[in-house]
Amino acid sequence: MLNRYKIFLNFVLLKKIELGNRKDKSFIMDWIYGKTVLITGASSGIGRSLTVELIREHNCKVIGVGQSEPKMKSIIDELS
Repeated sequence: MLNRYKIFLNFVLLKKIELGNRKDKSFIMDWIYGKTVLITGASSGIGRSLTVELIREHNCKVIGVGQSEPKMKSIIDELS
């Protein structure tokens, strides 16, 4: 699964490099807007921040999988 995160992050970084100094960079993540995404490790670390970012900024439906139920519930409280 770590390789998928690396591929995703490399894709985003490459798109930012391709854009350079363009003013309208909002379309970098438009391809993921409104999609359904499965995130493992969603209760902490990169998984948690990615979960929150995708829900808040990109209107994604996130299926989050984590080991800690209280931490997962805290994400729901944070987003409410």
